[in-house]
This record gives sequence, structure tokens and C-alpha cells, in this order.
Amino acid sequence: MEAVSRINEQVKVIEQAEQRQQAAQAVGLARTYIQKNQYDPAKALSMIEVALEMYPDYLDALRLRGKIKLDQEQVEAALIDYAQAYEQCQDPESEVGLEYLELLNETAGQLWQAEYKAEAAQHYETIFATLDQSTNQSTTLQQIHQRAHGRLINYHFQEGAQAASEVDNSLESLESAIETLSQQTARLEKLRAEDEYTQLKEKLKALQIDRHINVIESA
Repeated sequence: MEAVSRINEQVKVIEQAEQRQQAAQAVGLARTYIQKNQYDPAKALSMIEVALEMYPDYLDALRLRGKIKLDQEQVEAALIDYAQAYEQCQDPESEVGLEYLELLNETAGQLWQAEYKAEAAQHYETIFATLDQSTNQSTTLQQIHQRAHGRLINYHFQEGAQAASEVDNSLESLESAIETLSQQTARLEKLRAEDEYTQLKEKLKALQIDRHINVIESA
């Protein structure tokens, strides 16, 4: 049984190597086609799909598909492909890692400037989670990391402060604000934002006291 298992495993490895080689050839053909002055994105994408059918999660195929979608201004779809490609190497300093993080940073920045801060924060969270534990970052990655960190602190602090400022004396309003501030202070603590954390924590304590008084007076 062990001998059969080893043979089957070897056959599987050989098949995967052949599938990867075929996928690489398909991606190469797609690249050659794209290098023409004008190309049909649909045709190029169909060539890449062939590669992914042969070898699912093939990094080069996902990366190229992401580039084509980005050229077609399908930013969110491109981000999905880049995220899948990045999962294959998980190296921020790699070519696909830099392309992925730069695209996340650019997209988040545009959303932030357009006042879609909740959506921007989601991308900044991805950047921060990806880079916070990495060491020996290049200057580019340090800047991307710092921007994500700063804007996440700003976002979570403002969300908490706004919830505190909009509360009225009803128990329902107090409960909602306390839940929001609890979430935002927890996030600020993880972001190591000591000053902002302390300020919101004081607001949270005051609201918890108000809730206690409200419950007593309503009894």
C-alpha cells in the first residue's frame, strides 16, 4: 500500500508540473498577444482562463488577468485577482506584492478623498494587516504602511467621536453609542493609538455612567 501511495503521489507531482508548464505557455501566448498595439481584452482574458483551467491559482495568470481588468478600469475585480495572486507568495516585497499593495493604497486614497471613508478603511485594514508584521520594508512599503496606519486611526477615532456626540438621553441611543465606542476603542488599542484610545475610553466611561443612571431612573 505504501509503495502504491508513493507512486500515486509521484504521478500527481508530474501531472501538476505538466499542467503548470502548459499554463505558463498559455500565459506567454496571452502576453505576446497583449503586446500588440491594439488587442481585444475579451480574447486575452479567454486565453488566461485557459491557463487557470489547466493550473488553478497560477500566480502569473492571476496577475496578468488583474492587469487587464485594471486597464479596463475594473478596479475591484482587479484587486480580487491581485489578492489571489499575492496569496501564492505572501511576500510584500515581491513584484506582485508591490503591485497589489500599491493598487490597494491608490484605490483607498481615491475613496478617502471622495469621502467614502468606510470603504477606504477596508482597503487600509488589508494593507495594515499585510504589512504590520513585516520587517525590512522598502521606503515605498513604509510609506504605504504609515499612511494606512494614520488613516485608520483617524477613521476609527472619528467614528467613535461622532457616535458620542450624536447620543441623546434614550436608553436605545446610549446602548448604540456604547457599542460603537467599544468597537472603536478596541480597534484603536490594536492600532497602538494611545492618545486617541484614551480620549474615546473616557467618552465610553461617561456614556456607561449615563446608561446606568437612565436604567435607575426608568425603574
